[in-house]
Amino acid sequence: MLDEISAEALLADEPAQRIVMLFADAETQAALEAWAVAQGFDLSRSHGGDELLTGQFEFHCTLFASANDISLPVGEWEIDPVTLYACGFDILGKDADTPVLLVDAAADLIEDRDNIIEETGAEPTFADWLPHVSLSYAWNGNPDLGAISPPDFALTFDTIVVGEFETKGATAMLNFTIGQAAARKGRRPSALRSDLPPEVQELYDQLAALDRQGAETFRQVIAEAHSFSAEFDTLWEEYYEAANEAGIVPPLPPVECADYTEFAERYA
Repeated sequence: MLDEISAEALLADEPAQRIVMLFADAETQAALEAWAVAQGFDLSRSHGGDELLTGQFEFHCTLFASANDISLPVGEWEIDPVTLYACGFDILGKDADTPVLLVDAAADLIEDRDNIIEETGAEPTFADWLPHVSLSYAWNGNPDLGAISPPDFALTFDTIVVGEFETKGATAMLNFTIGQAAARKGRRPSALRSDLPPEVQELYDQLAALDRQGAETFRQVIAEAHSFSAEFDTLWEEYYEAANEAGIVPPLPPVECADYTEFAERYA
């Protein structure tokens, strides 16, 4: 699939975290939207929580997201159509709140994915790949996945899309305005994103760079907090056991506090 991306384009962007996706063709997008709405899925929100207009929900299959910086340009390229078939449902997402349609991945697609990862040196955020298509980012448990059947039509994907991974804040707001403009023009938001005027593109890139810096700082703070929390929890367990053996009753067993944050809030 990298053959569709020119050598010049591969050198155009600074290395950064990327997400690589296959987007469904227009016919499949329309068919999936009609099927999803008929089942009762809410398509009014994007993955980032932005409000979507009718027809803006983009059904796609993520090949991988990179945990490291890779030299792969943001954009979209047409590819030879890839046909997949739905084979079931699952619930994914960090909060287990995203219903997904599981799809059978053909051997050549798996090979293409492996080749992209190898050639770019990408380190996928998840070691195991579960090919799927997200069905809603505003799911409240309805429809019941156990009460519906997967669509019985073929799912065709004809575009590979490379995006910025973990776009936040101001950039997400800009993406939403691009999405609204795309809806008015009857185009896919990601397609309009690649046609931004140079002056708008420059501002977009500045916003994206600032957001990546902020996101990296946030990740570092969270990592330090998790490390501190784990160290505290270990020492607390040792203290609790030793205190019990000495006949001292500590104020609260560690099992009743999820982590240091909860303990600190309770005993601040």
